Amino acid sequence: MHDDEADVYIATSTDLAGLVAEAPSLDELMFSVRACAKMLIEHALHRSLKLTAKVVWDGKVERTINFVMT
Repeated sequence: MHDDEADVYIATSTDLAGLVAEAPSLDELMFSVRACAKMLIEHALHRSLKLTAKVVWDGKVERTINFVMT
């Protein structure tokens, strides 16, 4: 979602409680989302993760990113 008034992109998750991120670009937003998700999930599981993230815009998958978080 893009907040036109603040001119930032915003990401939240209904699947990962506490995940809220905002950034001026989609690339920076993805970086923030990865960092936030890593911190939240590792805190819950107490271990490193392998994840796949999907960037969805207006119901369409724009990008899929695979990464390992250690």
